[in-house]
Amino acid sequence: MKKLLMSSAAIALTTTAATAGGLDRSQQSTTFLFGDPGTGAVTIARVNPKITGTDDTGSGDYDIGQSFTQMGAYALVDGPSDITFGFQYDQAFGGDVLYGGDPTTAALAGTKADFAGESLNFMAKYQMNERVSVFGGIRAQKSGGEIALGGLAYTRAGVSGSDAYLAGARAGVSAALTGGPLDALAGVVSTGLSDEVIQAASLGTAGATDDLAAELTGLGVPVAFAGATAAGIVGALQPAFNAAVNTTAAAGFYDLEIEDDWGFGYTLGAAYEIPDIALRLAVTYHSEVDHTANASEQLAGTTREDKIDFTTPQSFNVDFQTGIAADTLLTFNYRWAEWGSFDVIPSLLGTDLADLDDSQRYSIGIARRINDALALSAGITYEAASNDDNVSPLSPTDGETGLNLGVRYEADGLTFSGGVGYTWIGDADAGVGGQDVASFEDNSVTTVGFRLTYEF
Repeated sequence: MKKLLMSSAAIALTTTAATAGGLDRSQQSTTFLFGDPGTGAVTIARVNPKITGTDDTGSGDYDIGQSFTQMGAYALVDGPSDITFGFQYDQAFGGDVLYGGDPTTAALAGTKADFAGESLNFMAKYQMNERVSVFGGIRAQKSGGEIALGGLAYTRAGVSGSDAYLAGARAGVSAALTGGPLDALAGVVSTGLSDEVIQAASLGTAGATDDLAAELTGLGVPVAFAGATAAGIVGALQPAFNAAVNTTAAAGFYDLEIEDDWGFGYTLGAAYEIPDIALRLAVTYHSEVDHTANASEQLAGTTREDKIDFTTPQSFNVDFQTGIAADTLLTFNYRWAEWGSFDVIPSLLGTDLADLDDSQRYSIGIARRINDALALSAGITYEAASNDDNVSPLSPTDGETGLNLGVRYEADGLTFSGGVGYTWIGDADAGVGGQDVASFEDNSVTTVGFRLTYEF
């Protein structure tokens, strides 16, 4: 019963894993190591996300979810003295979003992410006795992709903080004061104004004119002139700023291409079993994997070729199952992944493109054997929302709840497992520079998965 039901439960509980926290897709399961030596399997799932949102200003509507195919495979072979060797191909991580629309009018149009991480895992399990086993191995992981930041939100934030724009704005302030009653203060004012006040005035931030007037007073401008002078500077800065933003947005604000890079990590785990009741508790640790990849950046017309360092996260899995009645199995799975440590900081942009939270995911399911050939299963997955004020536009979701159904049929040495899943995705506000720019609500993911297990 143990292995028959294990396969059925596994397909049902993983068909929506491709929508999990951070960039998790496969959940890096090691339960295949408890199958029969001399077997192999191929898994394929089609994932169809519906992730739609709109600008907070109403200037852009988005449908950013990109359907994709998730694949995996493994083989188990006998080794010497109670050792089983396992070989696994795993598409562990990935992200695929694309914002359509006009980047000169919509907040996030042109923003996209296409990141993938796949691995070859070489593992071994040693059965110490009937109840205790240990396992582990090495992981060769390939990661790379492309990230682009587009639309008015990123472009306005980027242009307003750029050295080139700030220098031009200071020159414009000096020119505006030259020849007038404050001519003698033109140089002092243009060099003395803070970057933050110039940025706020350019962006039209609430209170920017008053803050500018206060700084002008501190730089020697008489109080009687400060208000009018501040309003005049704002009136001069904003047309030039908007023109620079439109030109930059139309050409594409930022693009990063990361070449595929191979890195290496390891897996360690242990399990306790009571075969008579199909009980098994397995704990697994996956190490982080360091990458140093060639990267090409383009930022507002400036290009740079450089190296980029990033680390895919360490994680911890708990997999539990037990028989609860004749031909009935209960399963529970927990996964923690340290996505908060996953930083992508290119040298030209100089800021983190990932900005993800650690993830915790829970799954519970039940499987029932109908007869010697047929088993059915069902499960629920849950990932708590972070309740952050805003999230990265590259991952505009916050928590999820999923329902999964599975079926397994065995005949003539072949086992066919299939599952369908539906996941409700938590609402989220996407932000740039800590400010909300778009809202995503009432979204979901549907998944169909298949697994073929065979004897060789």
